[in-house]
Amino acid sequence: MGRLTMLRRLARALATLALDVLAFAVGVALARLRLDAARAAQDAAVTDEDEDTTYRAYRRAKAALRDAEALPTATVTEEVPTGETFAQVWERADEEDRTSLLLRVGPWVVEPGRLPIDQKVHRAEAEPDYLAGQIDD
Repeated sequence: MGRLTMLRRLARALATLALDVLAFAVGVALARLRLDAARAAQDAAVTDEDEDTTYRAYRRAKAALRDAEALPTATVTEEVPTGETFAQVWERADEEDRTSLLLRVGPWVVEPGRLPIDQKVHRAEAEPDYLAGQIDD
């Protein structure tokens, strides 16, 4: 494991990209303009028929604004090599940093008995948490 290259995980929202931010902002701004126009038309309506028409237009504009504001911002995670091996990072790390390194890799198991070290210490297989989501009374 000491020869493994260390990776740094960089997570960034897609909406942080300039074009995505611009498209999102334009979409929301247009939806708000349409909502304002529908509201003004509703205020200016004279007949019942005009009010019905402008009310439907207002509801469509309001739904479009909700949809525009609810667009998901996906996250992209990249793993970028740091230029160091796990052994180099381990060598200069203090106890707290070493604990953090081990926790980032996942749970570890130390088998009892006189086994060779490569068989004695290994990563634990993930076990389902059967009690997850249950509430204690």
